[in-house]
Amino acid sequence: QGRLPEALAVCMNALTATSRRDGESEHLAPYAAVLYQMMGQIHLEWNELEQAETALQKCLELSRFMAAGDWQAYSFTALSRLQWARGDLAQAFAVLNQVTSESPRAGIAIATWKTRLSLVHSVEHPDAMNQAFSWAAERSLQPFEPYWTSFETLTLIRVLIAQYRLASHAASKALPD
Repeated sequence: QGRLPEALAVCMNALTATSRRDGESEHLAPYAAVLYQMMGQIHLEWNELEQAETALQKCLELSRFMAAGDWQAYSFTALSRLQWARGDLAQAFAVLNQVTSESPRAGIAIATWKTRLSLVHSVEHPDAMNQAFSWAAERSLQPFEPYWTSFETLTLIRVLIAQYRLASHAASKALPD
């Protein structure tokens, strides 16, 4: 877990510094949103779900002051991860359906995360795998440049592996003993 305690301390210290500046709160809100988002991710990593949810909700509240729609999408993705950690896959999907950003990056991140959730959902509902396959059919493997597309590429690799395993399992069942 690296130096997450130190990272959390830096975020908390920065938030304390921004809260001391009277009259600038609206201008500092986007920066505070980023800090809350980071704190939420750290708490999520530690499985401190209540603290994660509080921080991520605060991030969403403050991110309305941001010009970039990506931050809200990333916060919704984190909230979706939180719902998944709680074992509520339906709510994890519902959180992602709330995203209204028109940012291309946000759209890619949300569609990719939904595909990852579909892979998880397919364990109990094999038909959910078809959604992941449909998503994968529209993509090709790409290099990890720019960095933000790597999540999409890694998800595509996961879907292709699942597709291969499913096909090889079906082929082995078809062979006579």
